Amino acid sequence: MAERCCICGRVFRRRRVPPGDLGKGAMMADYFNAARRWNLSHGCTRVSPGCGDRSGGGCWAERMANRHCDASTRNGRWSGEVVLFPERLSQPLHWRKPAVVAVQFMGDLFHERVPFEFIAAVFGVMAACQHLTFLLLTKRPERMARFHDWLEYQQPTGQSLLECCSRALQYDSEDGLLHRKRCADPDGPWPLPNAWLGISAENQPTLEARWDHLRQVPAAHYWLSIEPLLGPIDFSGDVGAGVAPAFVAVGPETGPRRRPCDVAWIRSVVQQCRDAHVPAHVKALEVEGIISHDPREWPQDLRVRDEVPW
Repeated sequence: MAERCCICGRVFRRRRVPPGDLGKGAMMADYFNAARRWNLSHGCTRVSPGCGDRSGGGCWAERMANRHCDASTRNGRWSGEVVLFPERLSQPLHWRKPAVVAVQFMGDLFHERVPFEFIAAVFGVMAACQHLTFLLLTKRPERMARFHDWLEYQQPTGQSLLECCSRALQYDSEDGLLHRKRCADPDGPWPLPNAWLGISAENQPTLEARWDHLRQVPAAHYWLSIEPLLGPIDFSGDVGAGVAPAFVAVGPETGPRRRPCDVAWIRSVVQQCRDAHVPAHVKALEVEGIISHDPREWPQDLRVRDEVPW
């Protein structure tokens, strides 16, 4: 089946995967039933060990961008340049069937070089597409919180936050769909019921810092991606505080030069999810020195892939 690359625009033919084969080369945005990808920019910068460092590891999006000769990388690493694609803002308006959409998995929507006006336009489109479910994942929840503070400050007297987001849709001046009556209902629900806000964390310090910022952001749903897991994690205190994630994904580093992940760390996360009645999803495990995406090769108690709640 021929498809167009979301990075470089090149047309390629996708290899058919037999039923039941998860595919060891499956792309990150394919998990959790994400049928659509909405990549609005290229480029990022490393902010924590989960992004990779001299000891090993690396960013999945960075490797993909470099593989496709993207201008946002230089010598195999992020160049520090973030290129926006406002012409892609209207893509979800053309998707008529209900679907799960992975938002900006080729970077971070809340990167310092992405203007708040652009992020507001993204939220405006999400508000106009209530038949779609949007998954957002960031390592910068502190900027997500600042965006919501900025949005409230920009809110004129008598206008709702959704109206502010709809006004920001003028960012794309070429697609008439954005200027018709497809904009969100100004009296619609806020926070958006079809947006899942999540953070990525790799160890206890990053989890605590990022979760504290995330739960300051108004959201209908929160979720956690604990990968690559680089150390033991205890989030039971956050769950007990009354602001619990509705879904937790966990897994080891899977790329080249991957760093070790003790299976006991993953087992602990799964048990904490069970104790808190939170759905969990183990993405992969290292089996005899090889990363396995097939649960049939894992220990019985770690074959955990609960139904996704979206």
